[in-house]
Amino acid sequence: MRKFVRFLFVLFAIGLAYMIWLVISLFRAPDMSKVPAYYPFKSAKKMELYLNYYDTRAKQWPVASEAKYIQTSYGKTFVRISGPADAPVLALLPSASASSLIWIPNIKTLSQSFRVYAIDNISDFGRSINSRVIKNSDDIAGWLDELFTAMGLVDKYYLRARQENDAFTFESISRAQEYLTKALELEGDNPLLAFGMAESYLNLSYLDIQKSSENIIKADDYLARALAKDPALPEAHALTGIIESQIKGNQREAIRHFRIALAANPVEPIALCYLAKTYLMFIGRISASIPLHEKLKEVDPQNWGNKTIPGDMEFYSGRYDKAVDSWGAAFRANPQDPAYSYAYSLALIYAGRQEEAFSLINKNATLTPDYYLTVASVLLKAALQGDRQKVATIMISDFSSVCRRDCGISHIAAAAMAQLGEKRQALDWLQNAVDRGFWNYPFLEKDPLLKNLRDESRFKAILEQARKEWESVED
Repeated sequence: MRKFVRFLFVLFAIGLAYMIWLVISLFRAPDMSKVPAYYPFKSAKKMELYLNYYDTRAKQWPVASEAKYIQTSYGKTFVRISGPADAPVLALLPSASASSLIWIPNIKTLSQSFRVYAIDNISDFGRSINSRVIKNSDDIAGWLDELFTAMGLVDKYYLRARQENDAFTFESISRAQEYLTKALELEGDNPLLAFGMAESYLNLSYLDIQKSSENIIKADDYLARALAKDPALPEAHALTGIIESQIKGNQREAIRHFRIALAANPVEPIALCYLAKTYLMFIGRISASIPLHEKLKEVDPQNWGNKTIPGDMEFYSGRYDKAVDSWGAAFRANPQDPAYSYAYSLALIYAGRQEEAFSLINKNATLTPDYYLTVASVLLKAALQGDRQKVATIMISDFSSVCRRDCGISHIAAAAMAQLGEKRQALDWLQNAVDRGFWNYPFLEKDPLLKNLRDESRFKAILEQARKEWESVED
């Protein structure tokens, strides 16, 4: 009896072991090095049957399309592309147990407005074939990352966002952020995309002074994300240089970041442009800006810096009439851009053509009332007209904090107060400008709008501080 019970126990153990092996074998991923040519189908005949059905149904695709396979390390992915080549990109994934053909009822409408990429999942129905085991959602994310990179979708979103950021309007920056958000959804953390978001928030900080501080914080956050992923990213260092120069008032740190960017990429246009402008506007080293401008013209002829740097050179050399000619030409070519308009109006004021400047400033105040340079020009206009109430109203608004952090705008505030004869306030703002990095000693020494301050002992001390800083900066 004991032998029989033992026999039954052994038999049960063998049976249990076989059942466990059978279950594991059913659910275990196949050895991808040994799969037959008809994988993932059970036979060549069943593969032919399914693909014939697939192709017959594909004939119902109602618009012109291009079909292609895109190779990834997870296998080859089938993609059907429809819609205008220059339209915004839309990637379509099917639901579970379906292929890209599920979009047949929608594709006609979608492809009128989008460049549509309809994708067969790598491990589901359709023409895509995996060459690696897809174990979990991380594998799916990895496959999509490789796929979208190979398709160039992330690059397309990024380049479109850069174009929209350069357009420099609320509407264009909103579109830029939409493109970048879509790209981040596809790619996950990506240093270039994080840089693009940082650039968009920095632009918003200029356009909307009421939310300036909030947007600068967001720009800093995205820059930190970009540099965490790629500590040497040239674009991120260039943008950091702008923030250090114009927002944080640290010209030496700004120059350091610009140089890091150019060491990594000697033709990085943002670094070339803004290092040249930093030398011109805040440091007063025109000779140091010339080779940077020459390189910028060579590598990026359409860069906005090429339209403004010549005027910068004339203005900060004291040749205001020539600055009017240079900045005037840039403005007439870009009449809707508030930065060109501001530069032109400033040159007109310094050249003694105030009425022309005032007319332009009035237009800007209507078109871009919250743009920080527009408010700066309105402030200077009010001071030149002796409108103390207007000046006081501006200086108790959010614009005051912009003046406090931005050395160039702080200089404009000093000039405005000097025109009103408010010498103490003018010197306060001038001191702040120099403390925040406005070290352009040659310009300050001869600035006609600060003429009535030159006999003040405090002015002389501030000018001496600027001279020492100016002399200490290396080209």
